[in-house]
Amino acid sequence: MIPWEKWHVRYGLALMMAGVGMLVRLALTHWVGPDFPTYITFYPIVMVVALAAGFGSGVFATVASALMVDYWVLPPEGLFKYESAADWVGQLFFVGMGVFMSVVAARDRRIRGHLEEMVTARTRELNNANVNLKKHADDLARSNKDLEQFAYVASHDLQEPLRAVAGFMALLKTRYHAAMDETAKEYIDFAVEGAERMQNLIHDLLAYSRVGTKGGAFASLRMRDAFDDAVKNLKASIDETGASVTCDELPLVNADASQMTQLLQNLIGNAIKFHGPRKPEITVSAARKGGRWEIRVVDNGIGIEPQYFERIFLIFQRLHGRAQYKGTGIGLAVCKRIVERHGGLIGVESKPGEGSVFYFTIPDRGETL
Repeated sequence: MIPWEKWHVRYGLALMMAGVGMLVRLALTHWVGPDFPTYITFYPIVMVVALAAGFGSGVFATVASALMVDYWVLPPEGLFKYESAADWVGQLFFVGMGVFMSVVAARDRRIRGHLEEMVTARTRELNNANVNLKKHADDLARSNKDLEQFAYVASHDLQEPLRAVAGFMALLKTRYHAAMDETAKEYIDFAVEGAERMQNLIHDLLAYSRVGTKGGAFASLRMRDAFDDAVKNLKASIDETGASVTCDELPLVNADASQMTQLLQNLIGNAIKFHGPRKPEITVSAARKGGRWEIRVVDNGIGIEPQYFERIFLIFQRLHGRAQYKGTGIGLAVCKRIVERHGGLIGVESKPGEGSVFYFTIPDRGETL
């Protein structure tokens, strides 16, 4: 590798290339004739030297070439002869063009060097980003594995002792009912209620963890079928409250059928639960928006304050006490995970006392029913 940072190397190269150019000029003159243009060899020498070694050596090559041409090529040989002003102007123009080419070439060299540095830096950043991305992917894989292990523990090892606690408490209350005072009975009721609440919490948490790890394959699905299944599963609540649950025309989508049913079931179930003093009226509709389907679940319930729009989709977040409305605060978090797994977004529009509109998006297949 040539040490370009040493000035004598650059200038030696310039002088050598000027000499080579002179020899090429003489050879071509001998072969073509004395009318062969000098600039055909002069300018390429300047450009090559300036590109390779920089501005200073390019100017040096310009002067060296001009002097060689003056001394060896212009007749009579061995003399520097300027008989008229045109000779001076031509020579100055000749050298000026060489200096100009040196400036352009040197600037080009600096720009290319700067671009190479930027590319190198960017490549280094991308390599670091790829390393970090791989690390995050590995961490995510480990996290998913831990989540699956937790789901197994939650579904087997944790629920069994809770069932035993609830069962033995109920048995204790039944067998020793007469021997207990009201305080003891109240304590047993609290224990049974706590065990049942913990079982429900574990069940919902298990459902939340399985959205990504135990989801089914995506396939062509009529959203009307998912709606019908959700309504069928909510029949007891619908009959109890006298709710009216209807839907408009719903699209054909590519989705996990069981998760779409669960999604609609959670949203419709919430609309029934939080209906307030009025008879629940719920409508599910769909509309195309920007290459996606937007599914809307509209109700006439108690509504939500705007400051809670983001909070309600977080896990374990409740806006009401257990005495008012039952639940674990996981249902909408499950909805959010299902929608995100399908590449969509979920949100809410609401005014207190005027009902709510829960909506989610899903990619459009370009088909309708």
